[in-house]
Amino acid sequence: MASKDYQIEDFRNGDRKAFTWFVDQVLPPVTNFAAALINDPETAKDIVSEAMVKIWTKRADFPSFENVKSFLYVSIRNACYDYLNSLTTRSMRRSVDVPEDLLQPDQDLMRKIIQAELIELISQEVDRLPARQAKVFRMSVMEGLQTDEICQALDLPVSAVHKAKSQAISALRVVFRRKDMNLYVIFLLLTAPNLLDN
Repeated sequence: MASKDYQIEDFRNGDRKAFTWFVDQVLPPVTNFAAALINDPETAKDIVSEAMVKIWTKRADFPSFENVKSFLYVSIRNACYDYLNSLTTRSMRRSVDVPEDLLQPDQDLMRKIIQAELIELISQEVDRLPARQAKVFRMSVMEGLQTDEICQALDLPVSAVHKAKSQAISALRVVFRRKDMNLYVIFLLLTAPNLLDN
């Protein structure tokens, strides 16, 4: 029996260590997923916390961690839509405008799930880079800052920022090429605009 199989049995039997292991695996991507749906990171954390409580109370119902994960994404999606609907209701009462993109549930839910998990995967690999490369990559690619803003924030010359960004992207390309060709292609698409000077 694989380690994951033991974990699910322990989880189903109420072992908090198995639950903590599962939470550690899924927390960043599901939180990113919720935040992408409602555009409110703090509320997203609350929604995810409530969903985690729900899976703990229903733990005996899940035959595998994949089932738990699927249930978690569906619960979070539904809670996010409920939250957006409540915003709509409150805004009607107060005559406050809620941005249109928050009122319409996203039709491409799978894209948001994949994006959240991919961002987490990239983030894990970025953490393994040398500190300067990781910081410059995060600021440039993940936060969308311009080169001059990064130079100012880190007190670095332009050449050092370009070098760190280039080295980070090259190192990550190698990692994702080894992992999976599909991930490599997605990584290239995500970082292609950042290969040009900002």
